[in-house]
Amino acid sequence: MKPGMRLGYAELALAAQVGAVQLQCAQRPHVAILSTGDEIVLIDETPGPFQIRNTNSVSLAAQVRIAGGDPVVLGNVADRIEDLGEKIGRGLKEDVLVLSGASPWGSTTWLKPR
Repeated sequence: MKPGMRLGYAELALAAQVGAVQLQCAQRPHVAILSTGDEIVLIDETPGPFQIRNTNSVSLAAQVRIAGGDPVVLGNVADRIEDLGEKIGRGLKEDVLVLSGASPWGSTTWLKPR
């Protein structure tokens, strides 16, 4: 067995077979996901003019699950400092915080990776 691997029934049986009664394990990281923007609406809402559905949170939550984490979707927050501060504070209580502030369908500015 290698460090970082997931322990299933076979791995636990192997550990028991060799007398390993105490195993060092780690909990899945809790990843807070927060989308920002006045133009974002929930996925079950109908967007108005100049609005889009919050698809980033759906995609990011799926990616977190695939990578082995537990997503904590915080929804969307409007572009107001007091609202942002409250939601960011909530997200910082988790292991990781991901902020999503743009969508390919709603953004006209693209930055190239360095």
